[in-house]
Amino acid sequence: LKASQLMNGTSMSSPNVTGTVACLLSALKAQSISWSPYLIRLALENTARLPKDQNRFTVGSGLLQVDDAYNFIHDHQSLISPLLTHFKIKINDVNARGIYLRERYQTCYMDTYVIAVQPEFKPESGTSLLFIYSLLSEMRRKYYFHQVFYI
Repeated sequence: LKASQLMNGTSMSSPNVTGTVACLLSALKAQSISWSPYLIRLALENTARLPKDQNRFTVGSGLLQVDDAYNFIHDHQSLISPLLTHFKIKINDVNARGIYLRERYQTCYMDTYVIAVQPEFKPESGTSLLFIYSLLSEMRRKYYFHQVFYI
């Protein structure tokens, strides 16, 4: 790049994210903090800053905040296992991608949806970790039935 040249758009987003994640991983390694690709993604998505006068449909999660992402992982390292890889989400026992209410008649009455969220762990995690996480999920469901939390 020339000193006077400004680049933006998708051609610069990948190098920006790559450099940000490299810095984040370097800091985590220096502090001996365990991590997983899922935990990195979770931290980046939850700490991104939404620019003023923008919305998530135009800028996605927002602008990366590497310091905040590091603090998120540092503060939540005991709550979120580095062995957690993703969640399987099932709605009403069908393999749909989500709940779609496109037509007006679909929103005129109350409907109930059964949403099952199953955490997936690395194979070497062992059954005790799966049981502990399942127990926590059961406890949370009793108290936060109508709310959605992003951890």
